[in-house]
Amino acid sequence: MNRLKNIQDVFSDLFGVEDIYSNSKTFEILIADTLGQDLIPGHSGSRDAKNSFEEEFEYKHYKETSCNHTWTFNDFSDVTIQRLHGVKAVIFAHINDTGPYPIFDWYYEVPGKVIADYLENKTRFIQNVRKMIK
Repeated sequence: MNRLKNIQDVFSDLFGVEDIYSNSKTFEILIADTLGQDLIPGHSGSRDAKNSFEEEFEYKHYKETSCNHTWTFNDFSDVTIQRLHGVKAVIFAHINDTGPYPIFDWYYEVPGKVIADYLENKTRFIQNVRKMIK
């Protein structure tokens, strides 16, 4: 447990991530490192990373062993969709986690505006506030 705590402390110091075990930040760190981008500290509501030109990116990851097999958005609220207009791209990253450690092996990069326009159209008739799909 002490070794795990020490690893958590390193991630906290380097990336501002307080919980690498139960949230997707671990995979965001893997994606950012592989793409040569800088992780943006924070949780839901903040973009995930930026490049050397200060262009921001949103990451969505798909883990091979996941039970839901989707590129998950936590919500489709108007605010979330509007923020996607301002990102350079949404990175849909595939994580192969079937081996001894997870590997980010391929991805789709789609301009943020394209994703925002798509979600605006497809979520138009969802009635709940966060526009969650039931």
